[in-house]
Formats: sequence, C-alpha cells, structure tokens
Amino acid sequence: SMAGGSLTVGELPSGLAGAEVVVSQVVDGAPHAMGRYLVTAVSAQLGVGVAHTLELIDRTIIAERQRLLAPLSLPRGSHPVSVVRQRMDALGLGVTVDDDDKTLRAPMAWDVGTTELTVANDLLKAIGFDPIRPDGLELVSHPWLDAEAAASTWWADEGDEGWHVVNYGIDSDHLAIVNRVSGCTAASGDVPALRSVMEDWRTTEWSHDARGHWLDAAPIQSSAVTQAVLDAEVRAAFVARQATASMTLSHAWDERVRPNAVGWVESDAHPREVTGRWLVTGQSMPITGTPLVSSTLRRLP
Repeated sequence: SMAGGSLTVGELPSGLAGAEVVVSQVVDGAPHAMGRYLVTAVSAQLGVGVAHTLELIDRTIIAERQRLLAPLSLPRGSHPVSVVRQRMDALGLGVTVDDDDKTLRAPMAWDVGTTELTVANDLLKAIGFDPIRPDGLELVSHPWLDAEAAASTWWADEGDEGWHVVNYGIDSDHLAIVNRVSGCTAASGDVPALRSVMEDWRTTEWSHDARGHWLDAAPIQSSAVTQAVLDAEVRAAFVARQATASMTLSHAWDERVRPNAVGWVESDAHPREVTGRWLVTGQSMPITGTPLVSSTLRRLP
C-alpha cells in the first residue's frame, strides 16, 4: 500500500503542483527524514488567516499512474532486478533493489494498460522480493522477510514509558482460517512446472486432525523462479490465513519501530494477550506538537 499524509501551512509557496516535499520529524532537536512525497492537491481554509492543506502521496504513484501502451513480454533468462532498475530509472524513480542473480525460468508477459508498478512488483515477487515501498527518503525492495525467524530489533513495556495498547483483536472468521495452501508455476516448453503444498498437521483447533477435513485456500498461480521462492510464497500465504492477533500500539516515535520490524512487547496487565513477539505492519503519526505514533502490529508465534 502507498504511504501519504497531509500538511497544513500558512503561506503557500509557488510551484507546488506535482512538487516533491521532504517531511522531517524533529526529535530531541535532531531531524529525522520521514519520507519524500508528491503534492497531489492543495486546498485553502479561511479563518483568522488563510491556511493551506497539502495532500501528499509517496512517489510510487508515478509508476502506478504510468501504463503500458503495448504488450510487454520478457523471455526466459531475463534478469528481474536489472529490468526493474532500468524501468524505474526511466520513470525518474531511483529504486534501491538488493542485488540478486536469479533469472526467469519461463517467459512473463503483461497486457496493454498494465501499470509500471505492477510489472515491477510482479518481477520482484517472482524472485522472492517485497513490493516497492517507501523507506525514509528512498524507494526500496528487499527479499521477503521471514518474520517468524527474524531477530527482534526493538523492545517495549506496555503500560510503561508511554507505550499503550489502543485496541486488540483476534480474527474470528473460522472459515477464513485455512489448513492447506498450494501453489504452482506453469510449465513452459522444456521447463517443468513447480508445485508446493503446505498442510497443517499441528495440534491446533484448525488442523486437519481437529477439523477432520481440509479447508483449502484458492491455489496460487505463481511466477516463482525457484522452488525455494515458491515454497516461501506458499508459506507466506498460509501464515496470512491463520488466526492471528493484532493490536494498535500508541507510543513515542522510535526509529527502530518501523514497518516490517520485529519486536518484543512485555505486558504485566495482559501477559497472555500482549506479551510476545510482534511484527509492525503499518504506522501513522502527526509531525507537530508532541507526536504519538500509532503502530499496527501482528502477533508472531
């Protein structure tokens, strides 16, 4: 998903249509760059004076709004990282993509009207990378994070030092909680199809043994270039369809607590529900006054 926000200013600088704005947060006298955005709209409010609100959105919108005017196909052996870098550079977007030597094991194609962002993210997904997203002043893509295996990089004591749970919940749609996920790639010429299945044989109330039957997610039609990438894609889809707790945590700004970061939350008041490892899935924050960040978290096993 795209990042964005709004700024309210008094005097309106000229030439703001489509301009880039760098937003910084000052914490303890030190500036921290929060992101680079495009101005998408300007509105004025009349009162004692005139205030202008600038609507902002991150720069991936440039790739999202540019579409293919002709069909695009890439042959087997194409290097996704090179293609993504070249196409994003052509749009004026310097995207930082980790080096990776994997190549396409089968051709990939897109129809007229497909967005450049879709093309890029399809290629990145095929090699096991995250979609392009803003990170500070950069647009980046990194290999998929195995959150369950990742080390904790931040710690918090809920109810102390300004950390407070705003809301907490567990997915209760039992039919949405699957116990089997499968995926495959298409065969192409002499390149055989890849297949992957993840089944839940654990001692949980959602497993095959507990339910007495399989409850399948829709099969994944993948463009994964290796068996390992397909296995990771299937596993990620399986994890996403489990009964998982989520909560919103209100806290002071901390540069370690950012999207995709794994941390540990301690709670004396709610040890069973809150104490444990959590993944940051989203954030929102004001940039004036004494800002409190609202972080959305997902519970990890």
